[in-house]
Amino acid sequence: MATASARTLGDRLAERHPGEQVMLTVFRRDELRHVPLTLGQRPYNKLTIHARADATVAEKTLYEAWLRAPWPIPSQKETDA
Repeated sequence: MATASARTLGDRLAERHPGEQVMLTVFRRDELRHVPLTLGQRPYNKLTIHARADATVAEKTLYEAWLRAPWPIPSQKETDA
């Protein structure tokens, strides 16, 4: 049985595959519990950033600093929204 702390749990899970069954052992209310788990797939998070025609100078500056990319010129479709 492999032991994982909060710090190493991600590494342990990376060694496993979706659909694989594992046993999670935890203490809860001074009681040792064994919980069978079937691992799932990590959800895919997709974020999209759109340039706003009415963005302030501060927003444009933040965008450029965060993404290390120049402020895009909004398309006509974005300016109509």
